[in-house]
This record gives sequence, C-alpha cells and structure tokens, in this order.
Amino acid sequence: MEKALELLRGWAEISVTGAQPELFLNICAARGIELTDCRPISPTELRCTVARRRLAAAGRCAERAQCELKVRRRRGASYVLGRVRRRYFLLGGLMCVLLLLGASSMYIWDIDVVGNENVSTSEILNALEQCGVGIGSNWTGFNADMIRSRALELVPELSFLTVNVHGSRATVIVRERIPAPELDTDEGSGDVTARRSGVVVSVNAFRGEALVSPGSPVLAGDTLISGSVPGVEIWGKPTKYRQVGAMGEVKARTFYEFTAVAPLVEYEKQPTGREASNYALVLGEKRLNFYQTSGIYRDSCDTIYDEWKLGLSGVFTLPVSLVRETSAQYELVPVERTADEVAARLRGQLAERLNAELDGGELLSADYSERESGGCVYVTLRATCLEDIALNP
Repeated sequence: MEKALELLRGWAEISVTGAQPELFLNICAARGIELTDCRPISPTELRCTVARRRLAAAGRCAERAQCELKVRRRRGASYVLGRVRRRYFLLGGLMCVLLLLGASSMYIWDIDVVGNENVSTSEILNALEQCGVGIGSNWTGFNADMIRSRALELVPELSFLTVNVHGSRATVIVRERIPAPELDTDEGSGDVTARRSGVVVSVNAFRGEALVSPGSPVLAGDTLISGSVPGVEIWGKPTKYRQVGAMGEVKARTFYEFTAVAPLVEYEKQPTGREASNYALVLGEKRLNFYQTSGIYRDSCDTIYDEWKLGLSGVFTLPVSLVRETSAQYELVPVERTADEVAARLRGQLAERLNAELDGGELLSADYSERESGGCVYVTLRATCLEDIALNP
C-alpha cells in the first residue's frame, strides 16, 4: 500500500555533491525529511531518493550544508499528470479512447458455448443469431426469457440454455436433452443375422426361432434366429406362420488375421533454423494482410498461427486481433531403426486394432509372426476371440 501511495505522489532520485555530504543527511534527519535508498558514490557525492512533496525542503537542506543538489530522475503519477495537463489533444484522445471502450463494452464481441457434446457449437450460434444474440449485438436490450424460449424451439435437442454477459463477452451455458428410451415391442419383423463369420458356441433366442446350434459354422450375413414362428393350434390344427421381430444372443468363436508393415529406415522432420513470420490484422470479419504472398517457404515447412485479441481478459474483448503466421522450414532426415523396435511398434498397433474390432468381446488366444524382407518388417497377428455375433434387426 505504501508503495502504491508513493507511486501516486511521486518521488525523485537526487544527487548531493559537496565537501561534507553527510552533513546534508544530518540536517534532513533533524528536520524530519525521510530519505531512502541512500548510497555513497564518492567521498564528495551521495545519492538518495526523496518524496516529491519534500523535494523543495531537501534543496534548502542542501544549501544549508553548502552542497549542490541535482535531480537525476523523477517518477510517479503526479509528474506524469504534470507533463500532460497542458497537452489538450492527448487528454482529448485519452478521453475518446475511454469513451469508446465504455461504449464497446455494451456490445458482444466474443461468444463461448459450454456444455454441448452432441449438438454442434455452430448450430447453437446460428440459433442465437436468429434470436438477436450475435457478434456486434447490443446486450443491454436482451430479454433472457425470450432468448431461452426461442432458442430451445430452434434447437429441440437442448433442454436448458442461458446467456451470461460479462462486459463484451457472452457465455452460453447449455444442457442437452436426454432422449427417451425406445420401447421394446413385438411390432415389426426381422431376422437376427451374423455380423461376422465364426463357430457358434451358445445360442439364446429371446424372440423367434433359432436356426443354428452350438458347433455350427456360420458366415457373415447368415440367418441365426428366424422371425417366422409357427402359430398356435386351434381345434387341433396349427395356424400359419407369423412374423415377429427376432432377438437373441449368439456367441461364437471368431478368427482375426491382420498384417502390418513398416520400413526400417524412416524419415523424421528436423528444423533447419530458418523461420519467417507474416502478420495480418483482423477487423471483425475482414482481414488485412501485411504481406503479398500466402507463405514464406512453399515446400517442407510447418506453419504456426498465433492470434492476440484486443481487450482485457475476462472483462471485454474487441473485434480486433493481430495474427502472426510463422513458417518454420524443416528437412527430412533418414533415421534407421532396428527390426526389434519396428516389430514392437507394429505389435502394439495390431493389438489396438484388434481391441477396436472386438468391441467388448473376449480374446482367447493371439499369435504374432514376424519377418523381414526388402528393408521392411512384416508382423502378422492371428487371434481367436469369443464374441456376440448376433445382429438384431
């Protein structure tokens, strides 16, 4: 707090030169003039800091000690205001900037959407724009109830929406609607087919008639459970077949074989150290480029985009931003790997692919085979799995 007050009041760094500069310190101490950061420069010179309001009194103390006082540096808000108080154009420009900032804070220049997972952000922003909430809109005339009701009508997948405005930044908080579960009814018809080839291990027909039994080999697309079931007997005579929506679980042993290949010599990017930057100014939806071409290096380069928006973080944001495009050139350097390193990486990739294909199945056995040919490593995975192959209609 004391430092803040000192900056507001102002202070000066002074140099006192004379035969006995220490006498100046004694006189200032006797008159209650506080000096800070005192340090001797030579036997006849010392430097210290004094508050702006006590600078004149320190000058009189220097005269009494028969020393010469010089002001080396002045700092503080009082000195700054003293220098600009007669610069009317500068003060007028500062006032205009403050007024523009105050006026711009009444408009929305940045919108953030949080809470959405399945509904896209662009869809929500388009609905809000139809409700009058968009970039450049005046938020002082917003009707929160009207915006919420209208936006929920335009995006029925949402169950809740609210718009919070802080300065020129709007935060849209949404909650998505949980869809009602589908009712399982006997209406409709269809067969349960095999989504993958394999050897049947067990069959559980929840609805319909099973056409396969444990030990039966099946191909992808074969019918496992039929939706055609015989009718009931009336007066000793069976009625015709009726169609139902078949449903069931059929577990089978399935077999997978994947092969992956990779070269022993790979090429990696290595920066050359050559970099160049382009700058552009974005005003709203318009972009002003400060360069003539779209890139520095046409080939073998990575481009990094940096953007700085004009505004105060968390308070307001203006539709003005500076964009820097940095092009960093690189060259491809050959790196030789060992066969074991390449094979280990390929085995990991094949295992990830198998897990993605299984999607909840059980791995019974897996066998890897490796070979090297033509400067490449080949790895083959053969796996036996247990999974549900029933594809219900």
